[in-house]
Amino acid sequence: MNKLDEFIKLRANGLSKEYLHLIILVTEQCNFRCIYCSQDFQERKLSNDNIEGIKNFIMYRKNFLKYLHIEWFGGEPLLAKKEIFQLSESINLLCENNNIEYGYSITTNASLLDFSTFEKLNKFKCNYYQISLDGNEETHNLTRRSRSGQATFNKIYANLLETKKSNDDFLISIRVHLTNSNYDSIKKLLKRISIDFNNDERYKVFLRQISDFGSGQTKDYQDILLKSPKEQIYELKKPYNFIRTLYDSEEKNYICYASKPNSFVIRSNGQINKCSVHLGHKHNIIGDLNKDGSINFFSKKQASNWFNVILNEDMSILGCPASFMKKAYANVLKENEINCKVVNE
Repeated sequence: MNKLDEFIKLRANGLSKEYLHLIILVTEQCNFRCIYCSQDFQERKLSNDNIEGIKNFIMYRKNFLKYLHIEWFGGEPLLAKKEIFQLSESINLLCENNNIEYGYSITTNASLLDFSTFEKLNKFKCNYYQISLDGNEETHNLTRRSRSGQATFNKIYANLLETKKSNDDFLISIRVHLTNSNYDSIKKLLKRISIDFNNDERYKVFLRQISDFGSGQTKDYQDILLKSPKEQIYELKKPYNFIRTLYDSEEKNYICYASKPNSFVIRSNGQINKCSVHLGHKHNIIGDLNKDGSINFFSKKQASNWFNVILNEDMSILGCPASFMKKAYANVLKENEINCKVVNE
């Protein structure tokens, strides 16, 4: 498949009503306080009404839906295990009764990923995990601390090792963050991973520089920022065949999920966003999810702007539409299209 064909297919999938992609923040609470995190931890778990709303949101699409993918996100999603398992059970039954292919993934800090939880998630068809480490123990514990300020590396790594006992098919992507001071620590970590996971194809490393997602903790972030990471990333990757990097796919056509009309972020308070990074930003809000599965749109103009992003031919916009939408939002305000007090505050 050439690049044009690949691009056409990606765009078509993003427009198709046969596909549905949901990022569900089952809770926005977290037991970590990573120094670069963008979230404010104000919202708690999904309410029963919001759980019913998600079920009905999918139910309305059952007659034409063929592929459903759900990402469990947070906060730390495993603080809401009960809600994850409750939703999984209902959604799996719905999909199986209507011949819908489905699967789940989860982004977790893995501190609560004991083996019993891991096996139960696998049973419910959660087969992709993203788990972050900021180098080996000595540097990781400086930037990915617990809410009470305690070290977290040993617990995470022990839980990772436990997953090896499973005979299930899954993929764990260990996301390793490079800063301006942890190069040597990452070298140790990568060697450790290569020994401990011994070319098990179920484990991969995604190596990238640390990013600022708007945490507001500017000094902490600036202290660890690596401004020219590419050469160091290539050097770290060179000895191993289990590492992916951001640069491996930089020439390919990438369309962000937020650019696709069939992709939604559902926050724990029931608010519908498009981007999982710009949570709470007014330009990112689509509306509220109702208990019956319908969406109460805050502004038809703003929703239309988001849904039409996929028609753009500028790859910089399709690859990261959130910044483009800030400008579009300003135009919406000028046209007085938004009448919701939440957006106008």
